[in-house]
This record gives sequence, structure tokens and C-alpha cells, in this order.
Amino acid sequence: MRVLRLSTRHLRQCRRYSSEIQTDSAQREVKKEPEVPKFLSNAQVLEDKRVPVEKKSISRGLMLNRFEKDFLIYPELDDKKAADNIQAYCRHLKYVLEVALKSNDPIASVNQVLLQNYVFAAYVKKEFGGMEMNRREIMCVNEVIGNQDLSSFCNVSSVQLATFLIQNFGNEEQVKRLLPKVGTGQIRVALGTDNVSESRSLRVSTFNDKLLLNGKVENLINGADADIFLCFALEKNDEGKETIGCYIVDKDNIKGKVKIESARKTMGLENVKFSNIKFSNVELSPLDKLENNLTGDQIFASIAEMNRSLNASGAIGAMKRVLADLSIKANRTMSGRHKTLSQNSAVISVVNTLVREIHYIESVLYYINGLSDEQLFVVNDLESMIVEKLVCSALRKTILSLTEVMGITSVDSDLPYNKWLRDVATFSCLLNNEHKLSAEITKHVVQNMKDENMKWHFPASRLMFMFVPQSSTFKPLPTKMTHFIAEHVHYSLKNCATRFEFGMGQCQEAVYKTLGKNKYQIPTGKERQIENIISEMTVQQVLCAALLARTSRSYSIGLKNGDVEFQWTNEYGLKFERSIRVNIRELWHVWKMKDYNKPVVHKVYPFKLPQALQKAVEDERGFEFDFEGTMAEDGEDKIKDDLKDEVKADSDDHFENHVDYEKKNGEKLEKERDNGEEVGKEHDNGQEVGKERDNDQEVEKEQAKGHEMKQEARR
Repeated sequence: MRVLRLSTRHLRQCRRYSSEIQTDSAQREVKKEPEVPKFLSNAQVLEDKRVPVEKKSISRGLMLNRFEKDFLIYPELDDKKAADNIQAYCRHLKYVLEVALKSNDPIASVNQVLLQNYVFAAYVKKEFGGMEMNRREIMCVNEVIGNQDLSSFCNVSSVQLATFLIQNFGNEEQVKRLLPKVGTGQIRVALGTDNVSESRSLRVSTFNDKLLLNGKVENLINGADADIFLCFALEKNDEGKETIGCYIVDKDNIKGKVKIESARKTMGLENVKFSNIKFSNVELSPLDKLENNLTGDQIFASIAEMNRSLNASGAIGAMKRVLADLSIKANRTMSGRHKTLSQNSAVISVVNTLVREIHYIESVLYYINGLSDEQLFVVNDLESMIVEKLVCSALRKTILSLTEVMGITSVDSDLPYNKWLRDVATFSCLLNNEHKLSAEITKHVVQNMKDENMKWHFPASRLMFMFVPQSSTFKPLPTKMTHFIAEHVHYSLKNCATRFEFGMGQCQEAVYKTLGKNKYQIPTGKERQIENIISEMTVQQVLCAALLARTSRSYSIGLKNGDVEFQWTNEYGLKFERSIRVNIRELWHVWKMKDYNKPVVHKVYPFKLPQALQKAVEDERGFEFDFEGTMAEDGEDKIKDDLKDEVKADSDDHFENHVDYEKKNGEKLEKERDNGEEVGKEHDNGQEVGKERDNDQEVEKEQAKGHEMKQEARR
């Protein structure tokens, strides 16, 4: 079944670039175009509407409640010989690195080991003297290097990124001239990965028909010792628009001035030299530009995607080493009488949390890179951002784990824990911050939902969106299967797969009822909250899909860790269900929509008002206090002052309403009291009239009796 699915995938790949498909005696023959693109950018893949978006991007499809069932097959090395070879190579490399790091001159010994084992040429093709590894194999190698020393990993990843850039985007002359020398260490190369469209620190201008490079590149790894600089700089194209260009600056043929500042002294990664390079009127030629297949913007996006995957592999290796050192120390340290530190419940909780974080990152990293190795033309821009976001969170937890388990020992300069603490903290500073990643993920997800919404492409439907009122309540989706994901995983993962499918539908419905009704535009002032919510939904969905695919494979083939992975995946399924509900609730609160169970903080006051004042508030105006307004922009002190002013103003309003209410009630009571007094007087007068009437009746009775007595006397 595995071979059948892979052949179907490759048939679909060839079909995209075929001119026509002929069917003869129930067999399909595919005629390929003579020139198949060597490398496609993410924009080029997404522009092709012949293939559905769920087959090109996992994250974009999940947010649209679409899922490609072929992606539930966890990618692995089909050839057992290839798997055994990479395992043997990694074991050997780990051993020689351990020996080199314990030598008298570790820097020179490590460089010699890396050159002897062709680590710098891991991505280079065999025809240029390299090993031509695929992405998964490179991740395994970098994980071993990061497990031993993060400084060595940073130096290696910089060279591997440069070989990736030259091999895929250089012309034939550049590849033949540079690639063999870079892979064998004859030429030292430095690559600047700074986004110049934001920093605007480097620019290429034209003067007297000459290209001149001016600007500054900061934090260039090993820039002081480099023979070749690979730089991204701003330039103007033929139409006058500002774009990004990638240039090769040869140090031996530089016509101009290059100033190399002293290396930055960092707390960790002591063997990595971060230098600032300043270029002044450095002359370039059109032959120095790298643009064989893509433009500069597209090349930079591909380099950033590859860089995120490489950094994640090194981070996994470093966190596994920290986890191993913590486990050894906890099992050998006595804490109390006849008890080790590993028996402490707090230590167990910290270590278990760190293990799960490593497992999550590892699952997603090898999942997305394995799909790329199978040449499915899968867009991994958002997926690589998701991996980097998970890495940022895991590195912070690694630092906390070291301090919580080791205590003061973690900052002891004579012990290795201090080195790992400094290296991990410094390495985390090289990554993008989570807020920036959340903004990028949300931007691509919202744009994809706007593009895939077919109603949005018609002008009449666009006009109709202006008159569609926003929903006031959230109606949960019915529990109905649409994809039947549980049928494509191991039967023990049925509950987790069902929760995953329901969560996909609820996310899509919630985003549509909020952003969709607003023409897929985020309101001003709510960007940060909505970006965090949507990015968190995307991360959770991609992670759950990767865990389902990996655990289903492990449990089916009977791996020794299959039971543990099965338990972790089921636990994450429960967490996924709760997190999706929380995120949807937060999205509706941020959008200021009604909800069935509104928290106390969104009501009038967190305490009960007096009955008279509560009635006055309900009658006059249904006051509702909003705590969400300017939390994203204002400072904490300003927010507190604003809240105090609002509370005071609202309290004054309530007091005035209460005074008006009491005044009205007082006037009403006075009128009733006056009316009561008048009625009482009339009542008293009535009583007096009644008494007079009774007296008259008694007089008449006495007169009647006297008259009868006179008549009897006469008789």
C-alpha cells in the first residue's frame, strides 16, 4: 500500500507539468514538457490553481477545513540500506566529535573532523565532490552536531546554507567555480541572512554604468575570516521598483573599501564570531548576481525557510543533550533520606514537559522535510515558521528546566550546565520573536482564505459583503464527520482523530463568521490579539496532524517507543480540543460578540451592586465595562490610569443616576403623602358627618318614642 501511494503522488507531480495525458488500454502515459523548472518558489506553486491548496500546503488546507489524506502517511526512508547508512554515519560522527572536543585544541580538532567527514558538503551533489544528502539526512547530521556543541553547529549550518544557495540559484559558471571549493573547505564563505527589506542596511546603486554596493551587514557569522560574502541588498529593477538582489562579493577582487569590525563578544557560542561588515563603493558586475531560477525576494524566502529547519535540527540536538544531562544528574543526586532527585514530583513534571516539547518539534520537523524530499511541491513557508515558533517556546522551557532542576549548580562556571545555559540563551537570540512569526502566519492564512473563497472573486458578492450583518452569537458546528480521518490512522487513535476533525471545522467556522463577514480584514487596534489566536490555531492543527501520522506509523510497525508516543498523542488530542475551544472563545470576545457563558470581567462590575442602583443602571443604560480596548498599544501605567478614570467616570454616572432616581422617588412620595393627608381629612370629615347622622337618627327615635307614649296616655 505504501508503494502504491507514492507512485500516485509522483504521477500527480508529473501531471502538473505535462502537456497532455493519453489513456491507452487502461494505462496512463504522461508526456512531460521538455523544460521542467529546476526550482519553484512558494508563490509560483500557490499561483497554480490546477492543484487544490490542501495538496500544496498543509497549514493552509487545515485552516480551510480541507485535508489531504495522503499526508497522514509519515514520510520515511523506504530503503533500509539508506537508513542504516545514515545511522552508522551519525554514530561515527558523534564519537569523533566527542573525542575532538576533549582535545587540547578543540576548535582546530573539530574543524578537521568536519572536513574529513565531508559535513560541509552534505548538500553538495556527488559530481562536485559532495554526499548529496536529502533534507531528512541533513537534519539528522545537524542534530548530532548540535548535541555535541552548538557553536560548531552554527558554523556548519552557515556553510550548508551557502551551498544550498549556490547550488540551486547560481548559474553554471558559479556552481562549477565555487561549489567544490566551498564543500571541501578551500574557500570560507559568510552568508548574510538579514532581511534588508526591513533593516534597509545594504543597497546596490548604479553610478556611471557601474554597480556599487554600500551599507552594513550586522552579525555576520565568521565574516572576519571569510573569503566570499553572499549578501542580500536592495536594488531597483528595470521598472524602477525596489526589490532584493543576491550578490557574490569576492574578497580577493574587491574594488572598494571593506571594513571588518571586531567580533562581538557574546555570553554563549564562544567559538562563533559575529562580525559587522561595512561596504563602501564596492564595485560589482552583473555576473556576480545569483538569479538563475528565481528573483531575489523568492530566493530570500527559500533561504529563510531552509534556515529555520536547520536551526530547529540543531536546537533538537542541544535540548536532547540537556535532557540527558538532567536525567543523569537527577538519578545520581540524593534529595532527602533514601530518595533521589528523580523521585521528586516537581522534577518529574519539568522533565516530562521538556520531553514532550522535543517530541513535538521533532515530529513536525521531519514531517515537513520528509514531504519535501518526496518532491511533492509542498509549500513549507508557514510550516517552517510553525517549527521556529515551537523551537522558541521549547528553548525558553529548556532554560527554566535547567534552573529549576539544577538550582544554583546551573550557573556554576566550573560545571558544563553553565555552558549549555549560556549557549541555549544566546542561540535563542538568533531566532525571530514569536510575535513577528504570529503576524506572518496570520497574514498568509488570512490571504489564503480570502483567495480560496470563491464568492469573493465576484464583484456582486463583494458588494453583498457590505450589507451582511455580523453574527451576534456563535453556533457550534454539528458533530458530523466530513473527512473521516479516523479511518486513515491506527484504530487506537480514533478519539484523537475525531477531536482533530471537529476542531478543524470549528476553527474554519469561527474565522469565517468573524473575518469573513468583515471582508477578511483585521480591525485596527485588534491586530495583536487576533494574530496570536489565529497563529495558535494553525500551530495546533499542523502539530496534531504530524503527531497522528507519526504515532500511527510507530504503533503499526511496532516500534519500542510506540506505546509512549500513543499516550502522548492521545493526551495532546485532549489538549487540542480544550485549546481550540479557548481560542475560539477568545476570538469571539475580541470581536465583541455575545457568548453564552460570559466571564465576570466582562460584566458591569466584579461585585454586586445595590438593588436600587442596579435597577437604575438597568433602566437608564445597560452599562458594560470593556477591559480589552488598548492593551496592545498602551503601556501598563497608562492602561491603569485609563481604567481608573473610566471606573471613576462610570461610578460618577451611576451615582448621578442613583441621585436622580432618589430625587424622583422623593418627589413622588411627597405627592402621595400630600394626597394621603387630603384623603385622611376627607375621611375624618366623613366620620363626623356619619356621627351627626347617627345623632339625628337617635333624636328621631326619641321623638317617636315620646309620640307613642303620648298616644298610650291618651288611651
